Amino acid sequence: MEVRCFFVAFQDFVPNRGWFGSEWVGLENFALFFGTPDAWIVIRNTLVMAVGKIVFSTLASIAFALLLNEVRSGGIKRVVQTFVCLPHFVSWVIYASIIRFLLSGDGMLNRLLLSLGMEEPILFLSKENLFQPVMILTEVMKEFGYGSIIYLAAIANVNPNFYEAATLDGANRWQKMYYITLPCIMPTIILMATLSVGNVLNAGFDQVFNLYSPAVYSTADIIDTYVYRIGLLNINYGLGSAIGLFKSVISMLLIVVSYSLAANSATTAFSERRGMRNDGEPGRGNPPQACKNIVVSGADLPVSDRNGARLRLPDVVYADHLHQRQSQGHGGRGLHPSQGLQSHRLPQAAVRHDLL
Repeated sequence: MEVRCFFVAFQDFVPNRGWFGSEWVGLENFALFFGTPDAWIVIRNTLVMAVGKIVFSTLASIAFALLLNEVRSGGIKRVVQTFVCLPHFVSWVIYASIIRFLLSGDGMLNRLLLSLGMEEPILFLSKENLFQPVMILTEVMKEFGYGSIIYLAAIANVNPNFYEAATLDGANRWQKMYYITLPCIMPTIILMATLSVGNVLNAGFDQVFNLYSPAVYSTADIIDTYVYRIGLLNINYGLGSAIGLFKSVISMLLIVVSYSLAANSATTAFSERRGMRNDGEPGRGNPPQACKNIVVSGADLPVSDRNGARLRLPDVVYADHLHQRQSQGHGGRGLHPSQGLQSHRLPQAAVRHDLL
């Protein structure tokens, strides 16, 4: 059945004649599609909306995960995460009805704007220059909560000792987020962004089909809706199949490329985590960028106060101060920023770079 449907793209298909009785036209359907101005319009609209959704949904998911991680109350975190994830499980038929209720000419948003002094309502879904931003925004609002789950899982895997060390160093929450949390989840961000490359031609048929109208075809029509109108409404099965085949082939190539890049990225991250050298042989290797300035020791560090009494520091401390003092000619002194503490050079065995 699937092979026969593949041949429809190369035929002037007539249902009464069937697959074997319809005239074979070769690449004529493809030439007909790319020879019309509509081809480049629907491809442009598809790319703009798909790329916009991928970029802004990813950024919104990361930002939400980082902010939710800073909430200390577990109950509040669960309630907030539940509410922002619920729209993902609502079908676009229902969600589009809600959007129309809010954004139509006599909708709730326009009523609010009119009450604030606006002279005439804004037709969000009927203006060509507003339709694409509305599609991107509504997609982000629907999916960012569900998309943040994987980033929350990555954040939960961050070593808590890093935060304790940052607290000891006087870092506030924003600094911990920027210098610890974000670098530690960067491999996950890169992986998810790479896997998203395969969706650059998927602009969301369900969303656009339930919200567009003939007034905004020039900016709202995407490949999927164009195939629907040409193939089913205009009963041009050969042309519709040719356009669908074009999209399927390009999407398959993008998926292969994205998964290859993701596999290489995962292999590199695994090698760094295991302390592998660039040539693949076992060894200490270069530490990941996120932990180059971290010193770890499970034993008592040789730190004493001015009276000579030995003290114990937490297992993880930042070595930035040690590096700064060494560069100023103080040797190994000054590991801890406190004025009342002095430290001698740490033994080489106390330095580890394989935490991440």
